[in-house]
Amino acid sequence: MRPAFALVVLAGLAAVQPARAATVFINDPGVTVTSIGNLVMGAKYRVSPTNFDLSLDSGGGTQNVPGGANFISTNLGNLAALNNVSFDFTLRNIVGQGMIFSVTSPANVTSTLVWGSFAPALSPAATASAAQLRAASATGETPGTLLSPGQLAMNALHLEVSSRVRPLAAPNNYAPVVSLSNLAFSATGAAVRGSVITAQTVTPATNLTNPNFPEVGSGFASQWLVTTGHFWDFGWVLSGRINAQLNSITGNIGQIDEWVKFGVSGKQVAFTGGVPEPQSWAMMIAGFGLVGAAMRRRRALPA
Repeated sequence: MRPAFALVVLAGLAAVQPARAATVFINDPGVTVTSIGNLVMGAKYRVSPTNFDLSLDSGGGTQNVPGGANFISTNLGNLAALNNVSFDFTLRNIVGQGMIFSVTSPANVTSTLVWGSFAPALSPAATASAAQLRAASATGETPGTLLSPGQLAMNALHLEVSSRVRPLAAPNNYAPVVSLSNLAFSATGAAVRGSVITAQTVTPATNLTNPNFPEVGSGFASQWLVTTGHFWDFGWVLSGRINAQLNSITGNIGQIDEWVKFGVSGKQVAFTGGVPEPQSWAMMIAGFGLVGAAMRRRRALPA
């Protein structure tokens, strides 16, 4: 192959594989999560009559690990303060600094959990904060290891609403209805394809089929955001409103903490699909054209 011809072919191949910003695919039916690897981050609001209601963890759910807990948390109030009360929430990633999870009550009281190191310091100060959180086994790291935001790869955000009835002895019972509304996602430094489902109402009878990953059963609804990059590497904001109703309460329902909740789990997954941006298709076509032209020119040259 002549040197000039090789250079033209390489130029064409470079056009076929353009450097571009990450793309976030939201509820894209063409994207399938084929396997779930490490769990990297969790933000959760739950209706807890006896314990904390808001938490931010380093992956794997809230649990105690060697050296302490893998999460920070705060309590929003007793059952009367939570039942059928709408809270506005925001989950924000600031590149190179960390994660902020905040919830605002109808009385305009904001509770904020912060994982990371921020400069300048956040104002007002967070309700609870940690520069590092300890690892659970689901992260793939040695349990108890201190982790900073961005230390582990994270290419998926899994949103899940749970509205289930905990098995209780008669006559103890309740009928939950969890509603998600005004949901929105925006990103800076990444392309976004698709959109979030802005409103969902979930009861114990809800049984939605998710096109991205078949993990949904009765009492659940979920959404998937998957990126070709990593969610730590660009700024993004997920916001919305959550309302949980516990209807027809009879007797003592006890701890229903993990049965009625809304959460966002950051994960590292394997996935297939994802259609290139229109400009990428144009560059690919142009690249193939360059390669074809070079090949025709080479055939036309005298031996």
